[in-house]
Amino acid sequence: MTRLKVFDVKISIKKSRKKLIEDLVECLEIINISCQICCKRRVFMNVIATQLRLLLCDGNNSLVNRIWNEVTLPPLTGHYHNLAGTFVHDERDIFNLDADKLPLKDWLKQRVIYNDQCSIELNDLIRLFADKCGAHVDVRHPIGLMFLKDTDMGKQFLIQMGACVCEELLKKITGECG
Repeated sequence: MTRLKVFDVKISIKKSRKKLIEDLVECLEIINISCQICCKRRVFMNVIATQLRLLLCDGNNSLVNRIWNEVTLPPLTGHYHNLAGTFVHDERDIFNLDADKLPLKDWLKQRVIYNDQCSIELNDLIRLFADKCGAHVDVRHPIGLMFLKDTDMGKQFLIQMGACVCEELLKKITGECG
């Protein structure tokens, strides 16, 4: 028996900038609502991280990079706690809203946790939660993820990252459409 291939031709249509901005606004709404819910239900950490990954962490395929040539975000405050030689960024005072903003590429490279052997950057934090707890169900987790996932620190970082990214991108959209 021969099967007829109805959709053998691959056709793609490039989304308009307007449609990409609509997708962005929808993504920001999901993050905003998830940040509010996450305060009570930590399972929404995965939703925040997955949306942040879609927005920020896929290089040229990231949603923000498809809309704008350059996106800037507030840097970390740089306030770390020394826990037996491992420096952990303060989860209550994360972003310096008064400092010069960093290009997205540099923003994602900021260290959240580091010691002599390794570090976890903002990009790593987002991807750890999005990939290992959101888009995939892995039986093995990196140690850094277990440290962050099972404490309020990971939750606070994701909530504050989500809120900061939402606020900054909404300003950017409003400034354009103003």
